[in-house]
Amino acid sequence: MVGHIDNTGAEDMNVSLSQARAASVVKALSQMGIAPARLAAHGAGPYAPVARLEREARAVAQLSHPNILAIHDFGRQGDTAYAGMELLKVPFIC
Repeated sequence: MVGHIDNTGAEDMNVSLSQARAASVVKALSQMGIAPARLAAHGAGPYAPVARLEREARAVAQLSHPNILAIHDFGRQGDTAYAGMELLKVPFIC
């Protein structure tokens, strides 16, 4: 998981915040039964701001290929950015 933030504020605070966001997603996925060894949290800080993530999501949303998950929606709810993606149906492996 990679935590993204906007590109404002102090660099160390942005790195810390994006790391905490990614870690919270990893924790939630672990609690849902995904093996923690399969997950890693990385904070992108100001090096991969949400604006870039949004541009990339919009570009990928225009692609159609069997090896690319479709992105149906991308937006923001308050300070949180989200992407609504195609459901990938595969056997569950922990």
